[in-house]
Amino acid sequence: MTPNEHYFSSIPNSPYKITIISAILCNQIFELYSAPGVFSSRKVDTGTSVLLKNAHIPNHGKILDLGCGIGVIGVVIGVLHPNLEIHFMDINSRGTELTKLNSEKYNLKSYTIYTGDYVKILEKNGFYYDTIYFNPPIRLGKTIYLNQIVFATQYLKFGGIMQIVIKKKLGAESVYDHLRKNLDERLYSIKIIAKNSGYWVFALQKNA
Repeated sequence: MTPNEHYFSSIPNSPYKITIISAILCNQIFELYSAPGVFSSRKVDTGTSVLLKNAHIPNHGKILDLGCGIGVIGVVIGVLHPNLEIHFMDINSRGTELTKLNSEKYNLKSYTIYTGDYVKILEKNGFYYDTIYFNPPIRLGKTIYLNQIVFATQYLKFGGIMQIVIKKKLGAESVYDHLRKNLDERLYSIKIIAKNSGYWVFALQKNA
């Protein structure tokens, strides 16, 4: 990335040179298209791997890979559970272009990719999800990504679950405590489901 560029830039200005990164995810080898200017462009980041390892995956319905980057989470889940409808969302246009390439490479059956501010996308379309997966953009700051989490929970179906992964050293415990104290416990329940490789994964469920 160039000095002033971030993976949450809408239009990266670093050279668009497509590469392939390889990773073992959910006991399968995945080879995925990547490029500079996207999140974790040289390898699948540990947080994503931990989230997939501990993921709650519904048997049917619609899921959201929020802040999808190159689409790792949604593609892996789509390969393992081809009956699911998968939505990908990211503000980074290069990331969503690569998500399209990866989805086509792995022949996902039912998917839609959205580029832009996910708040506006969700408000406009009114989608509701059985599961939302989120590896927050930590560099944006805690206030911003906490607001993103709280906003996204509105778009869970009743009984739906949002799974979030955050590195312990980057504030996982304080994020968990904040959500536990500030979300309406009549509407939502939250619990830690995994602590692995320095990351916490917690599940936030919208009560049925």
